[in-house]
Amino acid sequence: MNMKTTLIIIVPGMLLFPVLVFGQGIIVQPGAYVTIQNTAGIKTSGTVNLTIQSTAMGTGSVIDYNSSGGITIDGTTKAERYINNDNNWHFVSTPVTSADIWPEFAPTPDGALNFSTTGLNWDFYYWNPNCLTTTGNYPWVNLRKSNGDYNDGGVEASGNGAGFGTHTLVDPPEFDIGRGYLVAYAPEYSGTTHDFTGTLNYGNRSIPVTNNSNPWNLVGNPYPSAVDWKAAGWNRTTLETNGGGGYDYWIFVGASGNYGVFSSSGTTGTLGTTRDIAPMQAFFVQAASTGNLSMTNTVQVHSTQSWLKEVREENNLLRLRLTTAANSFYDEMIVEVDPAFDNGGSQKFWSSYSEAPEIFSTKAGKHYSIDRLQVVNENSVVSLGIKAGADASYELTFDGVNDFSISGSIVLEDLKTGTVQQLKNNPVYTFFAVPGDPTERFHLRFGGPYGIKDPVTVSYWSIYSAGNAVCIRNNTELTPKGDVYIFNLLGQKIIQKKLTESSINKIDLNVPSGYYLVTLVTDTQIISEKVIIH
Repeated sequence: MNMKTTLIIIVPGMLLFPVLVFGQGIIVQPGAYVTIQNTAGIKTSGTVNLTIQSTAMGTGSVIDYNSSGGITIDGTTKAERYINNDNNWHFVSTPVTSADIWPEFAPTPDGALNFSTTGLNWDFYYWNPNCLTTTGNYPWVNLRKSNGDYNDGGVEASGNGAGFGTHTLVDPPEFDIGRGYLVAYAPEYSGTTHDFTGTLNYGNRSIPVTNNSNPWNLVGNPYPSAVDWKAAGWNRTTLETNGGGGYDYWIFVGASGNYGVFSSSGTTGTLGTTRDIAPMQAFFVQAASTGNLSMTNTVQVHSTQSWLKEVREENNLLRLRLTTAANSFYDEMIVEVDPAFDNGGSQKFWSSYSEAPEIFSTKAGKHYSIDRLQVVNENSVVSLGIKAGADASYELTFDGVNDFSISGSIVLEDLKTGTVQQLKNNPVYTFFAVPGDPTERFHLRFGGPYGIKDPVTVSYWSIYSAGNAVCIRNNTELTPKGDVYIFNLLGQKIIQKKLTESSINKIDLNVPSGYYLVTLVTDTQIISEKVIIH
């Protein structure tokens, strides 16, 4: 074999060991994972290029655990980032050092550093945390001025005067490691694959965050792999905590027109966000103080998360989804119950699209995309607000209502029309709304009995149906004591009885066929089971 023309292609499922490479190329295909352990490495001889490929289906992934840097490439190293030319916003960050912004992510300006004002089919921004977010201020900093000139204002200057710093045609501004950027390209823009060229980032990293004019900071995954937001290698003491004892991140989801949020203390997020943040993905965090968001390289993971996987749903969680007939945008929020919470939540990050519908809860003057409650009882009320982007029909869908076993019933009250709907009977509510409607549109209320099913002690009792009767079997030798409640799916109580001393309590029902909720309340636990009566 001619060693000067060797090409190594790393495909999905291939393992890479310490290797000395001669030749012209190493390619990590989309879906392929490369892990370099602390004592391992890749060293090339001759002009060898390393390319991490990216397509619409995802990107290759490289983790370098070698504290001294396990990759030595004599040629060019580049990480591709596929960005669809769909006029939507895409959040990006660099996985390499010293990557130029143009010509890969913006057109090269002319000799006078002017991009022109004709045929504008691209945008490139960063977020300035030193700019107020109040009326008249605009924290998004564009690469170009309104006349097409390169924006040479000071980086993160206060007010609206920020820019990308002083540069020349042959000395373009570079991506800052750990900073997030916002890009958009029209269908006529040339090319969908953009290259970050430089040296792959590895090792421990610190990203500056500030809480001066506004607490929001757009940061970026600095590695050529995904990062796990729940990993132990983070130091997030400069960030705000939420009601679940964790830290939140927000990612803009272009198809929805809204921001999804995930918490380090949670199991599921809104709008597809998960614990894994994709390589080259930017995301918002909320700073409590000025300092650093720090991480060790142990936060790196190989993940199928493709720039924004399904996760297990809990029986104490409701997912609300708001859609509209006016357009294809949508929004989500979560109501979650756990005694460990402090009744706070993950804050709502508002959409920049005025036509996108938005849903959120409101309490103590704050708005939330994930509302966390310690308990639900007859006094629990979740105030739901919506933002209508157009005069149109809207649909609010509740997922998880029939598995929400800690409450016998869930009722939605429309404060505008007076309509009341039992969600365990019908989890979809259709209504009309217009821009300018009062923010607080709905109340979510809960009916008893209440309680969280105990997976350890639930086997002490068996609840099942037999024809038109409900049977409750005592699986212990103890004398049964407690009350039985039976509800229909409208939340109406059908029967209430005390347990007898029999090992099997049989309760005959004269009710229509269908599903019913049976709740057993004893001195030590509350158990709910859904049964079908024939």
